[in-house]
Amino acid sequence: MSNINKAQVNGTNRTKSTISFWIKKCVTADQKIFQFKNGSAEYLMKFKSNDQINLYSYDGSSYIGQIETNQVFRDPASWYHFHIQVDTTDATAGNRFRFYVNGEQVTSLANSTTPSQNANFELSTSSHHLYIGSQSNGGDAFSGSFAHFHYTDGYSYAPTVFGETDSTSGIWKPKTAPSVTYGTNGFFLKFENSAAMGTDSSGNSNTFTVSGTLTQTEDTPSNNFCTMNPLQVRVSSSGTAYPTTFSNGNTRNESSNTSAYTPAVGTLGVSSGKWYFECKMGTLGY
Repeated sequence: MSNINKAQVNGTNRTKSTISFWIKKCVTADQKIFQFKNGSAEYLMKFKSNDQINLYSYDGSSYIGQIETNQVFRDPASWYHFHIQVDTTDATAGNRFRFYVNGEQVTSLANSTTPSQNANFELSTSSHHLYIGSQSNGGDAFSGSFAHFHYTDGYSYAPTVFGETDSTSGIWKPKTAPSVTYGTNGFFLKFENSAAMGTDSSGNSNTFTVSGTLTQTEDTPSNNFCTMNPLQVRVSSSGTAYPTTFSNGNTRNESSNTSAYTPAVGTLGVSSGKWYFECKMGTLGY
């Protein structure tokens, strides 16, 4: 299992924070995105096995705040911008804990807990450790890609600080150098150095430890690559999907089937133009 992780110190402010990043999903599974961990207390975000998002801060006995979406996130072809804005000092209860996708606030929730005013979230103390890409024991690792991962400790920012709508395409795109204050534990991970994927570009030198093997990809929110599509696989005449395992950001396809082909289609459909791909074969069979 792979992740990047860093011990925290006593931070700027636990009532205000922003976590903003771009993510491209690979497969449907229970997968942890990030976790601030302090014993049984945690601030955690994950994909559930039904593709819903569960995001919460838990103090060891009860939820400080919780957002669980009705919306499901299954698209393996596009990058999502996930943005979490916290300000429990706000007198308006609905503004204290907000989740945005591609600049739009998610308000249809399966479960929710509104933080009390001035509540402290479970993050940024010397007792916390932050993991990105899995939970603390390395389990439920995220299979997919990250880009432009920001954390502002003690500062609450709107999604428009980190993303904007492209005037030509109408697509939500990242601002590559947002003007923000990161605070004591804050960081900006670009993942641009393949030899040091945990390098912090915020100016804080809050560089992470890399656990396991992380693979850099040319696939980015600004240059979205075609990959294989795990949502469209071959099924038998009875409707059962042939066993196929996708990995490495859906660029690898393996099958244990010895009696049928298990093809994969691409995530970008084309009808004209010139198109090119490369393929490296592993063990040959069906």
